[in-house]
Amino acid sequence: TVTGFLVNGWNNARDNNNAKTGAAQVAWKVLPSLTLTQAWMGGPEGPNGAVGWRNLYDTIATWTVNPKLTLMTNVDIGRDTVNGQTAAWQGVAGYARVNILPSWAVTPRYEIFEDRDGFMTGTAQTVRELTLTSEHVILKGLSIRVEYRRDWSTEDFFEYREDQFRANQSTILVGFTYALSRQG
Repeated sequence: TVTGFLVNGWNNARDNNNAKTGAAQVAWKVLPSLTLTQAWMGGPEGPNGAVGWRNLYDTIATWTVNPKLTLMTNVDIGRDTVNGQTAAWQGVAGYARVNILPSWAVTPRYEIFEDRDGFMTGTAQTVRELTLTSEHVILKGLSIRVEYRRDWSTEDFFEYREDQFRANQSTILVGFTYALSRQG
């Protein structure tokens, strides 16, 4: 599968310039159980008309070991150049989806994100994250997800009181999803 995009802006609610960013993605089903996806996104994303170019390379490998276990890894490498200065960031994530019952799956995930120049997060840091998600199918098309997530940073980055920060945080999420149509 080959996909292309042309977009306004990047990680902002309102475009910060008049330039366009392009993206391309190739997904290849190498084996019936293994899919590789490579994406690139790039464009002149310097803020407020500043000269610059941003690139992101995104690689995903998904391996369905058997009907009950799927493994996935995701690697992102990003670079941004504004007025001759280059900022770099990268991350890697690993997932496992375990179908315990036809209506219940558990997904642990571990991620590391290095923002050595503080470009993406505003703080030069390395952030690690561990998440455990439990997904329950209630009715056909309707599911509930309960997720616990723990984040750690090399810096006091997470706000926990007004104007007070610490190097870690925990969050819990409960969400409902209803699929209007199901494929496959």
